Amino acid sequence: MDEHSDQQFDKVIVLQEHQVAERLMEDLLLSDPASPEYTLLLARASMLSTPILSAVTRRLDAFDPRSLDTLGHILSVYPDVREVVMTLRRTANDHRRSDRRRMGAVMLLEQVFGLHPPDDFLSTLREPVQSATGLLLGALDNHGGSPSVLRDYLRALVFQPLDLLYSVLGALAEARDDRTVDVLCLLALQPDHELQIGVLDALANTGTPRALKALRVLELTLPEETAHAANRHLQKLLLSGVEVAPLRAPDAACRAWLSAIDGRGDRLLWLAAPSPGLQGEFVLLGLLLNDISGVLDALGAGGVLLSSLPAPSAVGTLHPDLDFTALGVLPSDSSLGEHAGGYLDVPFDYALTLLRESVRANWATGTPLPVEYQLLNPVIWGYAAHIVEDAAIDYIPAEVAREAAQAAGAPSSESDLLFDALFDSWYLEGEPVRAVAQDLSELEGGLPNELTDDGWRMLLPALIRLAHDEFGPALRERYAARLHRMAVWYHIAGKAHACKMALQCAHTMVISPPEANLFVLRLVQKGILVALAENTRYLH
Repeated sequence: MDEHSDQQFDKVIVLQEHQVAERLMEDLLLSDPASPEYTLLLARASMLSTPILSAVTRRLDAFDPRSLDTLGHILSVYPDVREVVMTLRRTANDHRRSDRRRMGAVMLLEQVFGLHPPDDFLSTLREPVQSATGLLLGALDNHGGSPSVLRDYLRALVFQPLDLLYSVLGALAEARDDRTVDVLCLLALQPDHELQIGVLDALANTGTPRALKALRVLELTLPEETAHAANRHLQKLLLSGVEVAPLRAPDAACRAWLSAIDGRGDRLLWLAAPSPGLQGEFVLLGLLLNDISGVLDALGAGGVLLSSLPAPSAVGTLHPDLDFTALGVLPSDSSLGEHAGGYLDVPFDYALTLLRESVRANWATGTPLPVEYQLLNPVIWGYAAHIVEDAAIDYIPAEVAREAAQAAGAPSSESDLLFDALFDSWYLEGEPVRAVAQDLSELEGGLPNELTDDGWRMLLPALIRLAHDEFGPALRERYAARLHRMAVWYHIAGKAHACKMALQCAHTMVISPPEANLFVLRLVQKGILVALAENTRYLH
């Protein structure tokens, strides 16, 4: 066979391979992903190499999310990951390609490999608004508005330039379509007042029950000024005779688990609530709360089955550990950090009160709300009927609070609270503490452990100075608030003595000079010991 014949033969083989790849692609797109046939087709696709990759590339302009899911499955079994990523990136960056194809490439890079596009990607498209809204509306059509499934589609929108978000808002507002409600709620949580007001106007003009419920929910999670605007919309609608359904009260299916507060003011909160209209399915949302900055991190999932959640237990039950990754509810690499002292079953209303305080701290400090919170919060706030009027929920009985206030300032046992394992991470940090630790490390006779030891007596003036200088009014108020929250945690857990001690410490924190407060001095002492231990590890 001559060279020309060899070339012709090679072309025939390549053509046949591409035809096989095309037929296989069509079969995959028509098959049920849950069927055994789908698995076999994927296995065949993984052996076709370049022809199947070419077939995928030609279908990247499919805005149908189900088709994109199938394309993602094919790429996930492709033998050469580097080749796939290079092909998708080349397509995404090729301005000669259609917007739809470039968007498809970006979605698969995110969906399959977790690779996010540049923040300005949408603005590089020929028609960015049409492309963004087209993809979003297609996703909403195919996924029924489920925020957890829409995560990959909505995530890209959050990081776009503000002018593009305004354009998307305008396109969605003109649609006056129930499908747009989830996207509008996401836009409302971006830190721009005018954008938020525009979303509220769009929801009020849409006027459907779903849109009006979204207004009620946003009233609970927006900055104070914008929340008042949402309330004004609702009042106008009510006065004009429009029926606005109230939010639900939490039922027995709503669950909340809360950790104690650590020394940096962090705690973990997990919330589970039934997904409206989806029988037996729950939304699970985990949150890292900080008493200064608000919600620092979040992760969660929708479509969680009741059987996957911890077994029902009474409020006040302490769970040594709840690992939602081990339960198969979340990806195995998901983590919010370490909890303090296990998780306590707490009343759902109380958990929502804490969450609302935290979200307000986000707006006050300019801390961005985590994307997972933005996506999943509407289901959780749908059960907030009891806190619409912003009534503070304090689970400490009045007589307990009164007794603790009367006993505040008494030296007996208040500082002993720091010996509870839940307070292991409570201590003073900072450069002044490290300087005193350095002085202590130079003492002869070893490391003292108690204030009664000679070494600590020698350093008592330094302890008093640190307590006086570092514990100004703001820090003392912060610690008092933390102690009060710990008192509530102890009370719900049924630990009456610890609750009373925490309340006493909270009162003493603000009424007594810090240098005369044994709790404060213990915080300083522990901080020095921690700093000294860190110095020792560094030297070795």
